[in-house]
Formats: sequence, C-alpha cells, structure tokens
Amino acid sequence: MTTLYTAKKYAVPALEKHCVDFLKRNLSADNAFMLLTQARLFDEPQLAALCLETIDKFTPEALNAEGFIDIDIDTLSAVLDRDSLRIKEAKLFTAVIRFCLQNLVPTPSLTFPPPSFQMVRGGVPPSVPPGDD
Repeated sequence: MTTLYTAKKYAVPALEKHCVDFLKRNLSADNAFMLLTQARLFDEPQLAALCLETIDKFTPEALNAEGFIDIDIDTLSAVLDRDSLRIKEAKLFTAVIRFCLQNLVPTPSLTFPPPSFQMVRGGVPPSVPPGDD
C-alpha cells in the first residue's frame, strides 16, 4: 500500500497500475476489508468493487478476518447498505456489535439501541410508546 501511495503521490501511472494489479491478484476474504478501506482512500473504484464482490461471496470469513474491526465507519456503512451479503442477519449483527465495541466510544445512555450503535447506520432511534403499567 505504501508503494501505491507513493506512485499516486508522484504521479507514476505505470507503477500505480502494477500496484493495483498486484492487490487484485492477492485479494482474499482475509484482506478484503483492509483493501476496501485503502481502495476507497486512494480512489481506486475497480479495486473497491472487487473487494465488495469478495466480501459478498465470503461474508462470514471476511467479517471474522482481523482487518474487519480496523475499518472506518464509512466503509462499514457502505458494506451494510448492500443487499448481496451472504450471511444471516443475526451473525452480521454480532459482527457489527464486535466492531462497535472495539471502535466506538461508549455513551452514558440508558436508551436502546445506544447512540453509538446508531452511528453505524446514521439512523434515528425508534420511539418506544409508554407502557400501560
């Protein structure tokens, strides 16, 4: 990745192409999230698309990879917006919880879901009507 960064910084297109080709050839479920984050950072849409396809095909393996909890919140949100992930929602939810516990600052709130979990999707918490106690 440092070579790709340097190639882009000094505008060496041939080296950029070789770096991207190398990354494409070595893409796997284990490194798909890490490479997706970098592809988005370096504006490499073809590499990002391949990473997303790999995540779609091998979702459980990608979510269990070490690099999953190191991604940024925007990348996680982009992945969660997809309808093509091959995983049960309960397992996806568990992975998102793991991500949140590692990356998001806890808030002193008693509401459910906690605001830190809402950051992942940018949603508004549902209103809970008062009980008939």
